[in-house]
Amino acid sequence: MKHITTHSFTFLIALLCFTFWGVTLFAQNTSPVYVVEFNKILGGIMDEEKIPKNQREDYDNNPVCLVKVKAQGFDEATLQKLIFVPRNIMIMHKAYENGEYRLYVSSRKSGSILIKYQGEYEFKLPYNLEPKKIYELVLGMETATLVIKTSPSDAVVYIDDEQVGVGYGSKAVSIGAEHRYKVESQYYYPKEDVVMFEVNEKKEIVVNLEPAFGFVTVKTTPSGADVYVDDKLVGRTPYLSEIIGLGMHKITVNKEGYETDVKRVNINLNKEETLEFELIEGESSMPVQQVVQQAVAQPVATQKPENGVVTDADGNMVATVNGVDFKMIKVEGGTFTMGASRKKKTGANYDKDAESDERPIHSVTLGEYYIGEFEVTQELWEAVMGSNPSHFKGGNLPVEMVSWNDCQGFIVKLNRLTGKTFRLPTEAQWEYAARGGSKSKGYKYSGSNSINDVAWYTDNSGSKTHTVGTKSPNELGIYDMSGNVCEWCQDWYGSYSSGSQTNPTGPSSGSCRVFRGGGWVSGARLCRVSSRYAFTPFSRYYYFGFRLVLVP
Repeated sequence: MKHITTHSFTFLIALLCFTFWGVTLFAQNTSPVYVVEFNKILGGIMDEEKIPKNQREDYDNNPVCLVKVKAQGFDEATLQKLIFVPRNIMIMHKAYENGEYRLYVSSRKSGSILIKYQGEYEFKLPYNLEPKKIYELVLGMETATLVIKTSPSDAVVYIDDEQVGVGYGSKAVSIGAEHRYKVESQYYYPKEDVVMFEVNEKKEIVVNLEPAFGFVTVKTTPSGADVYVDDKLVGRTPYLSEIIGLGMHKITVNKEGYETDVKRVNINLNKEETLEFELIEGESSMPVQQVVQQAVAQPVATQKPENGVVTDADGNMVATVNGVDFKMIKVEGGTFTMGASRKKKTGANYDKDAESDERPIHSVTLGEYYIGEFEVTQELWEAVMGSNPSHFKGGNLPVEMVSWNDCQGFIVKLNRLTGKTFRLPTEAQWEYAARGGSKSKGYKYSGSNSINDVAWYTDNSGSKTHTVGTKSPNELGIYDMSGNVCEWCQDWYGSYSSGSQTNPTGPSSGSCRVFRGGGWVSGARLCRVSSRYAFTPFSRYYYFGFRLVLVP
């Protein structure tokens, strides 16, 4: 082994010292962070009670002072990601409150703070900071540029929730942080995403929105009648091949000297629907607000009040609340086998994807009830609550970001407005309706064994909700019981029993409420008619929605 001589040892120490101090003296600033200003706050005295006694002096018995670190030109979330490393001085205590960091650092010493974020920035503190005084360090950040171009050209562009343009928008954004952009246009599905940037980077993103419309032609004999779509005046007949959003719409025609007439039409993607009206002469036309509602070619039994429920010719119930209509499908009572099993001998309830909480399969008998044709829409929620909590906005989209508790508040107000007793479906009512009730054909999903026919789920949703009723219905004419949004049920979550039950309501208590059907974020397994999951009743996510039940 070689021995190190005194001369060699002295040289080695000198080399190591030079290397260490060389890093300090010649450090390169590689972070987008920089110092805007550093000031002493006149008359400012730190509150010693905010930190423990053993942190009021550094290990060399120097009292600490307070350095408040604030952000200028970048957001609070990014500020919280910064890491502060002391050099020569000491940081005895660090706290974050009221949008700023509070660093309690050594006074009477020279040193620096290394700020780490997407690299390093070294800030040398002024020499001999005064004990117990307050200083303010304002940090800035180099920015990048985000440019959004859209198709269609009338789409509105938002970056970090700020509207920045129509058809084109740009914004300077901070480095290393997530920035969300969103593009919206009437009759198109909105799109949003998150991007991040490096120093001096510019991103130009072209956003092509997917269409969410079909076309409608309205003709009357005689012509010249005013055309209303969902009670909004849009033109006069002949009203030819005009864009209209997907889903169900009410088309009203009104001409002086003729009776007002109404039909309903379900608009599908890129398909044109033609409605023809033979107007009947009358002494006078009624105001649109007083029109008797009706399904296509199916007159309603009686005129509906502004808020209330009537029965249509098919025995379904049509409800109106503050001018918004929604249909409740009649489900005849019956007995069915609830749940699923991986054992083939269980016949129609065999499902190789069945989970343990879907068994034992058991017999359930239910009385007659009515269930929502669609998931509760944002239009209906807003008509009742006066607000819209949804992440994906659109009147005919299902409402989401609602907890089980939120649903109960909605139902209380709805019942006051209509005089009826709506509620969430029990888990058994939900599954029976999803299976098709007495008309069930034993499908795996609600209305089909092919999930793409009936559900918006993770493989086809494009990471968003879709207009209700744009997939095929099940055997009872009910839409979206598989996919789109997960649907809250009334029951507490619990294990099944093997015995036969009549009108079960689930466990008497628990910690989580059941939700069913899967949603736009769900894989196919969660969209099966027997699949069951649960969350706490105060949970809100942008894939949680619900549909209504009415028991006569």
